[in-house]
Amino acid sequence: MRRILRLAALPILALFALTLAGAGPAAAAAHSSAAAASCTGTIQIDSFAFASPVVTAGQLASAKLVATNCTAQPVSATVQAYGRFFGPSGNSLPPGCPVVDPIAMPANFAANGQYTNTFGTLTFAGCTATSYQEYVSFYVGGATVATATATVAIQGGASFSCHVAYTKQSEWQGGFVASISITNTGTLPISYWRLTFTFGGDQRISYVWGATFAQNGNSVTLVNTANNGTIAPGATLTGVGFVGSWQNSDAPPSGFTLNGVSCT
Repeated sequence: MRRILRLAALPILALFALTLAGAGPAAAAAHSSAAAASCTGTIQIDSFAFASPVVTAGQLASAKLVATNCTAQPVSATVQAYGRFFGPSGNSLPPGCPVVDPIAMPANFAANGQYTNTFGTLTFAGCTATSYQEYVSFYVGGATVATATATVAIQGGASFSCHVAYTKQSEWQGGFVASISITNTGTLPISYWRLTFTFGGDQRISYVWGATFAQNGNSVTLVNTANNGTIAPGATLTGVGFVGSWQNSDAPPSGFTLNGVSCT
């Protein structure tokens, strides 16, 4: 069964969202007397909702969380988030959809203070789900003190398509430099991209620009940075490349997949 790590669990900047997007710890906002006045319990979730009620498969769905410390003392809590894709068949995982791993992180509140965070999840274009639900829970001392659920509808991603060009800029015995360009050949903008491919040889990447990366054997995953996540329809993204090494073969990669969709 395919699994993915959470793409974002930190405040989303221009986006990236992860990781996976975003940067820096979630901030505990300043004292909010109006929110504190209506607070009950230890922590109260004031709002938790997706930025848009509908997302196109292959795009990023982001949900904003706002919570308040109802006490006059600082509170050290843990917030956990996890999600599930749903289809017409009910509770079974729809074809083409990944299992989304849960994440947990500290959530520190000032006295009567407020906490905000944005959680992003990529809805893969090959996923046949009709909706996605995000669940959040706050824990204090191991006990659950607040929970909430947000739901976003997913519409078909048939208009999502892509083209990837791999260019070997230089090669020498044991090493190489290559670049990658991504063209959005669909009709909708791409707001986040996650590119996977498989090296044809025994290459190992040592340095990347224009993306973050992970490599497992000859399988590589590249994820956009905060500055190059958006690709307009018909536009080509450049400025992504890497330096690597090889021993027996520097055969070009294949199987380029962007956000779950195979690219030409």
